[in-house]
Amino acid sequence: EKEDVSLILMLCTGTFPNTLKSKVPILYPQKVLYNIVPLIAKRIGVVSPSPKQITETKKRWGKIVSSVDAKASNPYEGGPNLEEIGKAFSNKDIDICVLDCIGYTQEMKQRLETASGKPVILPRTIIARLLSELFE
Repeated sequence: EKEDVSLILMLCTGTFPNTLKSKVPILYPQKVLYNIVPLIAKRIGVVSPSPKQITETKKRWGKIVSSVDAKASNPYEGGPNLEEIGKAFSNKDIDICVLDCIGYTQEMKQRLETASGKPVILPRTIIARLLSELFE
């Protein structure tokens, strides 16, 4: 706000408390995803950065879609097992895959799409397109 910005973007798809206050809108990617994904899919495959996040990922996404299969691949290590995850998702009854971290890249999205044969939601591009609409 001190920099006279018109919007603040949180660069994380995680959940944040509602205690942050600002005179300008704060855009939370997780809230955007949670409102878009259920409109287009009920059965999803989600990829989170860490195996430690899988239980929480299933719990969070399970509140808004009917079926969640969660796997882990660290985007900051290049998403080393995305092809393996994609093959596992290809054999599941899922509608789309969600890369649940801002750290995943378009190249990682393409790898998962190719391996899974499913559409993939990439948070960073969804947010970029939204910002483009707001600030063209």
